[in-house]
Amino acid sequence: MMLKIITAFIVLLSLTFQAKAQQAVDIPFHNLYVDNIAVNNAPMFNFASEDMQSKESGQKSVGKALLFSLILPGSGEFYMGAKGQAGVFFGIEVLLWGGLFANKWYVRSLEDDYKTYAVQYAGVDRS
Repeated sequence: MMLKIITAFIVLLSLTFQAKAQQAVDIPFHNLYVDNIAVNNAPMFNFASEDMQSKESGQKSVGKALLFSLILPGSGEFYMGAKGQAGVFFGIEVLLWGGLFANKWYVRSLEDDYKTYAVQYAGVDRS
């Protein structure tokens, strides 16, 4: 539970930093060069076109992958295309849940044995 809270906090921080980065891109060009440098001589940086190119080229969102991993470990790796790593995480998740349910079944069977023993040898009324 604590791990999911920490991961959610990291997701919120990453989304905040992405918003701040977008604000930095939106700064007017003339504010970057305030000294006696002519705007025409300054190198041109076209951040917006790089962002649009990455969306058009099929590049995946890291934030979306992080959210998928929060929901089900391994789904973020699967979304990003790392199917081998996703399989490892899915396998670990299945083993952990299987271990939990097997442990609960074993504990219930031990409780039944203890109750049966108490009825047979200690004279306990089961009701």
